[in-house]
Amino acid sequence: LPTRQQTLRNTVDWSYGLLNGAEQTLFRRLSVFSGGCTLEAVEAVCDTKGDLGLDVLDGMASLVDKSLAQQVEQADKETRFVILSTIREYALERLAESNDESVVRRAHAAYYLVLAEEGAEDIAAQPEWLDRFEVEHDNFRAAIEYLIKTGDAEWGMRLGTALFRFWETREHLTQGRDAIARLLALEGSATRPKLRARLTFAGAVLAA
Repeated sequence: LPTRQQTLRNTVDWSYGLLNGAEQTLFRRLSVFSGGCTLEAVEAVCDTKGDLGLDVLDGMASLVDKSLAQQVEQADKETRFVILSTIREYALERLAESNDESVVRRAHAAYYLVLAEEGAEDIAAQPEWLDRFEVEHDNFRAAIEYLIKTGDAEWGMRLGTALFRFWETREHLTQGRDAIARLLALEGSATRPKLRARLTFAGAVLAA
């Protein structure tokens, strides 16, 4: 790597070494989030089994203090935590070296599936859900990619169906069509005819 990148990596490595074991685990698990996350999301994804051994808020405060995460205040909205892309790449490497990756990625997909289905029910009556979906767009995309990669047809089709109105309203048409086509091609999708029918309808609307 160029000298500048080596220096940056050594700095992140040094900061990581300052964390205690529980904080290192939290830092690694945070890397599954794309585009930031709320404290609620961190609690649901990074401490699913209650095995973190650390209060999540205290852990996030420590990471912010050590410049490994940033706290972003949003007017009239929930605070979000963001990790810079270079630091996230380092954390992803550490996550891949651990035994946590598959469990944490599935917990991430589960959280965003529940969030999408909750929002899909209320999106007509509460349009602010569209803004929330936009903020979480990268996380939804990461969840779909994981479900496609692991061949989870049921969760994938449920997530695609829940995101349909968001894709249509905010005109993420190409992304929606591509995701739906890939989900419908998954082995096992044909065994869930109701979900498949709803997703096929959604794909047709986006195509039209």
